[in-house]
Amino acid sequence: MAKKPEGLDLAGLLDVIEAEMKDAPDRLQWAMNHCLARIGIEHAEHRTRAIDIGERLEVLKDYPTPPGPPTEWRQVMAEKRRKTPVVCAACHDTVHSGGPTEKGPARTSNLAAR
Repeated sequence: MAKKPEGLDLAGLLDVIEAEMKDAPDRLQWAMNHCLARIGIEHAEHRTRAIDIGERLEVLKDYPTPPGPPTEWRQVMAEKRRKTPVVCAACHDTVHSGGPTEKGPARTSNLAAR
């Protein structure tokens, strides 16, 4: 959907998501919710309906969120509306090689200015 949305029946896709997401297995629910979000974000003509479906079905309402107040990093990413963290090449390689990711307190004070 993200690579070639041209020609897709987005209204039909919303119909399927609306009808099937509530009872879908967890992984499929997650994928359908992601698709629902992308449609709402990228296609203004479908945004109101996508929001309505997501709010009405409340599928991920009980999805766990990190405890405690948001860290500075989470606040910066939320302000930038990013779900995917931006990291340096060395940290990226460490994360994807399965290495430890705790190297001490995050240094994000200069991120807000970027």
